[in-house]
Amino acid sequence: MNKNKNILKRGKAALLTISIILMIVAIGLSVVGVILSIRGFLMIGTPDVNITIMILYIVFGLLMAVLGVVGFCAAFVMIWTGAVMKTNLGNTKDYVIPAGTLNMIKCQNCGTEVKPNEKICGKCGHSLEKTKDCKNCGAKNDASRKFCDECGKEL
Repeated sequence: MNKNKNILKRGKAALLTISIILMIVAIGLSVVGVILSIRGFLMIGTPDVNITIMILYIVFGLLMAVLGVVGFCAAFVMIWTGAVMKTNLGNTKDYVIPAGTLNMIKCQNCGTEVKPNEKICGKCGHSLEKTKDCKNCGAKNDASRKFCDECGKEL
């Protein structure tokens, strides 16, 4: 289990690292884009300016700024995901975790590992519901109860 937990921790660390790098690149891209756009706009009305160069500065500057903002948003989502990511196997979905890990319970009768949502052991047929039968009236009670809900006798 520690091997799987370490894999999850390394994956979380890698996600956070990549997202921080992406955020830095996105901020740089946005800043360069804004600078190029401003430079292009400042060329308007200046004599002896190549109109093609001016348009390229403006268009590519705005494009870089927009891509930077999109990259920043993607990096933010990645950082958020990494920050809230659970690194303990017991909190992940059953279909992701291999058998024999924290999310499994054991049958009280035969010791076979079963999933928490199963009601009957597939090996021995023992009921996995946590109930106590009253010896006096036969009613099923929650396992945490000390007295029967039906007749009041001690369980």
